[in-house]
Amino acid sequence: MSSLRHAFFSSLLPEHSFRDLHATYLQNHGLDCFVHDAEGAGMYGTAVLQPEQCSMAVQESLRWGETVILMEEDSGGMYWSTPLMLNDELCGGMAVGDIRVESQGQERGTALNAVRQATEGLTQMILEAGLLNGSAMKEAKHAAEAEQEKAGAIHLVKNRFYKSIQSIFTNEEPLLLGAIRRGERQQATEVLNRILVAIYHYGADSQELRKSYLLELAAMMSRAAVEAGCTTERTLGLQFNSITQLAGMKDDADVSDWLRNLLDQLFLAMQDSREHPHSIMLNKALVFMEQHLEENLKRDEVARHVGMSSSHFAHMLTSHAGTSFREILSSLRVERASRMLSHGNRSLAEIAYVCGFSDQSHLSRVFSKAVGQSPGEYRKSRQNDPLHSF
Repeated sequence: MSSLRHAFFSSLLPEHSFRDLHATYLQNHGLDCFVHDAEGAGMYGTAVLQPEQCSMAVQESLRWGETVILMEEDSGGMYWSTPLMLNDELCGGMAVGDIRVESQGQERGTALNAVRQATEGLTQMILEAGLLNGSAMKEAKHAAEAEQEKAGAIHLVKNRFYKSIQSIFTNEEPLLLGAIRRGERQQATEVLNRILVAIYHYGADSQELRKSYLLELAAMMSRAAVEAGCTTERTLGLQFNSITQLAGMKDDADVSDWLRNLLDQLFLAMQDSREHPHSIMLNKALVFMEQHLEENLKRDEVARHVGMSSSHFAHMLTSHAGTSFREILSSLRVERASRMLSHGNRSLAEIAYVCGFSDQSHLSRVFSKAVGQSPGEYRKSRQNDPLHSF
């Protein structure tokens, strides 16, 4: 090795420090490791990979924000390399190579799980040694996940034939709002990505028109967050700040990031407000209502369940959730009906019963008003749609 590279690595990772790390890794995972520079040239330990393999492995790990397992095509051996960094600069990697799993069945699964633990163990060991920029890796992982979600959304949306932006909202909006109310962050993000991709690929040509649709969606997302326990004051503050930011945006990518960021902030606000007594009461009421939707629920009954008087409960809903008991109950029933219509072939009469509507005509009237389609039309649009089972 050149004296310059040796001097640099000696300051970043002295050889005796590598020997200590190597001994720890060998003890914990039974595997040898070695160190290479940014070009893949071996520095410490026995290099069992070619420089190009080392370089590719460490670049892939840096790209995805976590140690990535690669496989040698000819031999089937697995290898990986965790970045060694000085601040934001990639200096090299600590690599493991030519690991082969010959077992089959359950033993193979156990062996592969040990490999995954070994990659995570290497990352954690290097982090604890102060040789890896954890913040940079987290940012890279977040960016990679966002790109994966966007790519997945594009693939799914290409299999759908939207007639208008209204049809996008008709199909996807109930799923998004339902996920927010239930606190399902990942599902909400996936649905939002589908909406954004559909709007930008198949929606309005005017950016101002797209903004108006997204602004409307932001308002509905905020209301769903309030129903899930977020304080009205916090939500209104987020909305105001977001709308102010949106007004000055010209780039579509910035607008998309704006809405995704609002969703993230809403979930953070929901999490922060869990300790608020009204939020606890509201969440408890929503869970109870979900569990008893098929019954003839009365406001007094739900109020008793959460330990409040009927009038106090009504006031809490109006002041904290910005809506009434009847509106929340109707929204929950329409949401359940939409899920049942999207999956399975139950009759409308059965769906009406399970969701708490008095009869099929009551279901049709309320559902059509809320969704803009009759239950039959909605079922047909969803079951002809490749995304309905996603």
